[in-house]
Amino acid sequence: MSDFGVIVLPVMLASVFLGLAGGLVGSITLLQRRSLFADAISHAAFPGIVLAFLIIGKREMLIMTLGAFLTGVIGAYAVSSITKYSHIKQDAALGIILANFYAFGVVLLGVAQKMPVSFQSGLNNYLVGQIVAVLKNDLWFMTAVSLAVSIIVFLFFKEIQLFIFDKYTLEVLGFKISYLDIGLVFLMVLTVIVGIYTSGVVLVVGSFVIPGAIGRLWSDKFTYMLAIAGFVGAVSGVVGVYISSLAPRLPTGPLIVVVSGIFLLFSLLFASKGGIIKEFILIKSMKRKVTEENIIKHLYLVNEEQLDEGYQQLGVPFTYLLGALSTTPFRLNRSLKRLARKGYITYSDNKAIVLSEKGYEEARGIVRRHRLWETYLFNRLSLPDTHLHDDAEMVEHLLTREDEEVLDKILNFPKFDPHGRKIPREV
Repeated sequence: MSDFGVIVLPVMLASVFLGLAGGLVGSITLLQRRSLFADAISHAAFPGIVLAFLIIGKREMLIMTLGAFLTGVIGAYAVSSITKYSHIKQDAALGIILANFYAFGVVLLGVAQKMPVSFQSGLNNYLVGQIVAVLKNDLWFMTAVSLAVSIIVFLFFKEIQLFIFDKYTLEVLGFKISYLDIGLVFLMVLTVIVGIYTSGVVLVVGSFVIPGAIGRLWSDKFTYMLAIAGFVGAVSGVVGVYISSLAPRLPTGPLIVVVSGIFLLFSLLFASKGGIIKEFILIKSMKRKVTEENIIKHLYLVNEEQLDEGYQQLGVPFTYLLGALSTTPFRLNRSLKRLARKGYITYSDNKAIVLSEKGYEEARGIVRRHRLWETYLFNRLSLPDTHLHDDAEMVEHLLTREDEEVLDKILNFPKFDPHGRKIPREV
């Protein structure tokens, strides 16, 4: 096997499972709103690593991990205790624990650095992460721990899902909520500690939470979110390690976070469940829909009494709509042309605007939904009639035909709204 295979491939294998475990547990942490909690744990674990190193006199990953786990758990318990038994809020408690434990770790690191160079060599790697400097046996240990964490998440997937979204059902099934909460905290602590060897104390929360955030941007289904987060975590780890192997002076941790940050940037722009571009398109589409519906609604209201009496529809001047809708001539003209293309109105330059049969039926439906909603607010919620119109103005564009039918049935098919106006009926 080439030198690349001997040196880099074991590191990549460890990075894959570390990224997978980090993505899975990071997603759970994100949904529990404990992201900063994970950051505090990573800083609390640092003095445990250095202290274990000072006690045993050498870099032994198992012992150092146990030390980190111990101080990490103490840090987690300290945050909970401060929040529970004092007037200090959780965000302040997290800051207190993060700063104090990290400061203690830096002091211990200073003590270690006064020892022979060969004795304390490599301790600085735990600050920024440098997995390519980890011994091969330690890589297997990290892989085993990460794989175990991932398996536990898969085995207890249903229980974790219920814990996050439906604790009541979990209690009915006989599970102790407090035990499962402690178990998840232990998983978080363990994953963060192992992640420190890859991303470092300072940046581990980034490689931990960013994949979860990416999963959340692409899916609101828990299963898919975990799968996406695990995949992103694994790929970020591999790519970060590969770049670091090409440029050994670049630490692995920051590279992994940078790679996952690139994934996050792409997701923020293009994701299906929260991407900026999609949201921008949806907002523009909704604004266009509201404007067009308001135009045909105004055309209907101008002619409502006229049409009810059986008279011919009157054309509405462009200037009237311009004043009624408080818009610019350019925007109104653009909206009118779209409505004409859709067959809702008859419109040409310098001529009055008239609803087509299709536009008339659409406008009648909008007015019907508006007045049904006003009636619902007045009859069921006892809102004064002076507060009804503005609310109905917003809701009329969101109600579907199915919603309209349900409202109509609930209200027993009313003929008039609270203002005494006739509620249009389908012909």
